[in-house]
Amino acid sequence: MAVIASNSPLSNMGAFNPTVTVLTGTDSLVVTKSNQTLYIRNGTASLVTINILGDGTLIEDLSGQGDPVDNSGGYDVPVAAGAVAAVVLSSIRNFLVGDVAVTGGATDVVAWIHQQ
Repeated sequence: MAVIASNSPLSNMGAFNPTVTVLTGTDSLVVTKSNQTLYIRNGTASLVTINILGDGTLIEDLSGQGDPVDNSGGYDVPVAAGAVAAVVLSSIRNFLVGDVAVTGGATDVVAWIHQQ
């Protein structure tokens, strides 16, 4: 289980190559309070679906939203063959409670976090 690499472009000058993590199927990421975007690059010949789920994620009753929202299945990120997907982590914060697992990766699928 690998922890997805976090890159801070502010510590670099000009162009730089981000440190990437090859996904193994069960990986993790560390969420900080700063702005973070997760990037996933699919180098395979088929669609992959990455699932992001914190171990403290559960069903939430959001005032004014109607029925309770079930976040316990995680957040799926489909990534087409040869494509890159990006997720602003603050936009899915309800799925990032506790230790966060990232599953569904395979050989030729890499990820990295851009942190500002």
